[in-house]
Amino acid sequence: MYIWNKKALEQKLIDDSLTEREKFSYVFALIFSYVLGSSIAIFFPEEVSEIAVLGQVFMLILTAIGIIWCFQINQSGDGTKFVERFVCIGWVMSIRVLAMYLIFLIVASVIFSLADREGFDEILSGPSIILDILLIGILTIIYYWRVSTSIAVIANAKRIVNELD
Repeated sequence: MYIWNKKALEQKLIDDSLTEREKFSYVFALIFSYVLGSSIAIFFPEEVSEIAVLGQVFMLILTAIGIIWCFQINQSGDGTKFVERFVCIGWVMSIRVLAMYLIFLIVASVIFSLADREGFDEILSGPSIILDILLIGILTIIYYWRVSTSIAVIANAKRIVNELD
């Protein structure tokens, strides 16, 4: 199972050399990590605000658009094996986007600790959920953009091979 190496995974999907057991591991890892991520929220109860609800609606819309976009990209190539490609590439891109998020949090923490705490406390006290929604929204867009570009590489490589046969 590839955790980071997107190019090697793309090649295995192009070559059709990914076994069913390997495909299963990507499905399991992707779904389990999503459920685990959403379950963590249970340990951080907070009052639900209108902004939080709007943020969730925004994320649902971004997710729907992202999945449809990836599907359309796959259809413009060879139009096959969308679920296989989406899940496998989605796992690798999830790890990469998580790494980007963690790097951002570390950099922000260092900046906050070195800077004037009062100024940042004022910025983060009220509208922090808006900043969270914007950051997660940007990362979601990056996620679907990168998944769609990998799907395009695979689907177009397979289409070209099929045309040559």
